[in-house]
Amino acid sequence: NAGIMGVEYSLNSQTNVEAHMHVNHLGHFALTSLLRNNLMQGGDNGGRVVTVSSLVGAPPFLNLQDVNFTNTTLRAWILKHSKIAQYLMAYCASKRANLVFTHALNAKYGLSSSSSSSSSSAQGITAVAAHPGYSRTSIALGGWAGIPECIKDFAMANTIASMSSDDGALPQLRAALDVEHVRAGDYVGPLFFVKGRPVVVGSAMKSFHHFFSPIREPAKISEELWSWSEGAIGWKFHDGPSKLIA
Repeated sequence: NAGIMGVEYSLNSQTNVEAHMHVNHLGHFALTSLLRNNLMQGGDNGGRVVTVSSLVGAPPFLNLQDVNFTNTTLRAWILKHSKIAQYLMAYCASKRANLVFTHALNAKYGLSSSSSSSSSSAQGITAVAAHPGYSRTSIALGGWAGIPECIKDFAMANTIASMSSDDGALPQLRAALDVEHVRAGDYVGPLFFVKGRPVVVGSAMKSFHHFFSPIREPAKISEELWSWSEGAIGWKFHDGPSKLIA
């Protein structure tokens, strides 16, 4: 659930990747890699990984050929002329990457792909996704450089179409703890998009919370994101940092 939102454009010195994607996706990818062996020995239900995405993961802004907004004319123009639009798109892209990562993790290390029917205990990972709807958290005040303070104040004061930070944590808790009803690849969020009790809203690839822009060709985009992520952090997911990519 660690993440940043609405920060000024910068490239990380180690990965040369835009800040939102570096923290919000690559950080999760690298941490899960480091925990892989422990997660694979997770007991009857396998290890469980909950990746926290966002409603704004719905727009199709994830472009692995231009993560840093330098390789395409339109995105380079946005970076130059509209900082707010750039870091909004960057944040959305990182949150969409969270959903793709959930699908990819299940495909590669899920119980069905990691365990044989004769195994006496499960060895694998159950990956699910969650989002907090519109929760009034400090990130709304600390993030979004360039947004007028009056808009930030309104965002924090709006109790009609939002939830408290405590209630916003409930989808994550259900995704982590409800092992009977929340299955691999499920996406948990508030019933009424921005608020409400936590329910399974669909899958990480397609749900009614991103109905108009489902993630198409999931196998293809999952493999592309996985390969790109390994290249960015400098090691293969299954090897860990002890064996760096040459």
